[in-house]
Amino acid sequence: MDPEKVDKDTLPTLEQLRALPEAELFERFNRRSGKAVAPPELYWSELNRRTQEAQTEAMLGYTRRVEIMTRVILAATLLNLGAAVVGAFT
Repeated sequence: MDPEKVDKDTLPTLEQLRALPEAELFERFNRRSGKAVAPPELYWSELNRRTQEAQTEAMLGYTRRVEIMTRVILAATLLNLGAAVVGAFT
């Protein structure tokens, strides 16, 4: 979808909004803030959605790192326990 092909009397579709680069989205938000063509909330919502998506991706990355660290600590603990048990019977 071409984000430039938005009729003046209609609101842009979600696909058109998502296709816009962030700089263009900011520019359109600022340009239309005082006009009734497209409510600024429409653009503001898309900016917020992108911010939320970026934060979610960051949190998922942190969660994956914590999972890896947990598995490494579990493996080290099991190896240490195994060494202690073997050492106790030798």
